[in-house]
Amino acid sequence: MTSMQITNFNVREEIGRILQDPYVKKCVGKPEIPEHCIEVLEILFLNDPFEPIKKHRLGIAALLLQMGLEMHNRVSIHQNPTPTEMKVRQQQVLAGDYYSSLFYRFLAQKQDVSMIRYFSRQVLRINEAKISLHNRLIHRCEYDQEMLSFLKKVTSGLLIAVADFFHVQDEFVFLWKETTELYLLIMDLIKNKEWEKFPASLRLQLFQEWSDLISRIQEVPENEWKSQLLAVLRRHETFMEKIAVKES
Repeated sequence: MTSMQITNFNVREEIGRILQDPYVKKCVGKPEIPEHCIEVLEILFLNDPFEPIKKHRLGIAALLLQMGLEMHNRVSIHQNPTPTEMKVRQQQVLAGDYYSSLFYRFLAQKQDVSMIRYFSRQVLRINEAKISLHNRLIHRCEYDQEMLSFLKKVTSGLLIAVADFFHVQDEFVFLWKETTELYLLIMDLIKNKEWEKFPASLRLQLFQEWSDLISRIQEVPENEWKSQLLAVLRRHETFMEKIAVKES
């Protein structure tokens, strides 16, 4: 078992312990731990010898908060919901609030007020982008460049903030940030199929961003994180080729 797998297991194990709430499980099922987020955090932590305590604390806090945001993103905004749909909506909102509250509880127990402040500012920016995106979607049936920018902030803002917190070396952060932004966007597009609302020009642009990033990473001298970044991007090659196909 590699150190990465051990780290992954420990993070998942602790998140599981924190999320032991029978009522939440009854209402929304077994919590979905964002494996894709764990993966990109591990790639970041491969790079520099971060202080283990800070690394562990930051990773757990970011994942709890991410789970809260993702649960809230699942809440339907359709008009005139049925009573059953309304109940599901209310349960999802409460579950998202619950996950977010665990983030605050976790850091409060560690007496890390500075990290609470730091992440709270990031959540504010993410929510601003989410509101802006929602307002644009009300009036438009297709995404534009600005809306894509908002979506990237919503899907990857928290994990990019993790790198900013540690102030790691510029070259790595630059590539890691771009990879994280693109990878988490791709994961969101696969799950929610928002790419179907993209005009052909925007889908082609996204494919070009993906191809260009792979080329740039290949030019970097060999190291441990390089192979991980390339593996993450290439995993979804078929999907990227699919969305780049021109409409007939």
